Amino acid sequence: MDQNKEERLGWAVESIDSPGWTGARIARGSGIDEICFRTQTEGDSTTGPYTTDADRLFATRGKDNSISRLWLRHATRFATTQQSGQPRLEVLMDQPATIALQWKDNALEIESDPEKGLKMDLNGLAPPSRVWWNGAEQIFQFDKTTNRLEVRISAQKEQ
Repeated sequence: MDQNKEERLGWAVESIDSPGWTGARIARGSGIDEICFRTQTEGDSTTGPYTTDADRLFATRGKDNSISRLWLRHATRFATTQQSGQPRLEVLMDQPATIALQWKDNALEIESDPEKGLKMDLNGLAPPSRVWWNGAEQIFQFDKTTNRLEVRISAQKEQ
């Protein structure tokens, strides 16, 4: 437990209390973690740099404000405001979903309920080399003129 004690001592924790949201922001040496819980019941709502219809969200941003991890619960939409030279990120899904996204080694990893099919558009990304969904590589389309990534995931039954 004392493994990263020195690093943890430097973390700054503050509460997030914006209209429609409550949560916490943890500023670490390598970036910022934010977890937010919706208190407003419906529609899009904004907290900090995020606008979404999710009822909960978790995001990890680097020092340059780029998002490396994102978790949304019961969402169809998510967007960031443009910050510090980072493009505006937008996630659109064809139905409410709980998803986890992680950008790692020029690839996008997606986790979601395997029994639901899902069409997801992500705008404002650099082209990924690969897209993974629940551990399986996925076919995707990327439009370089608009920086739009489209991923279609077929419904699958877990075995």
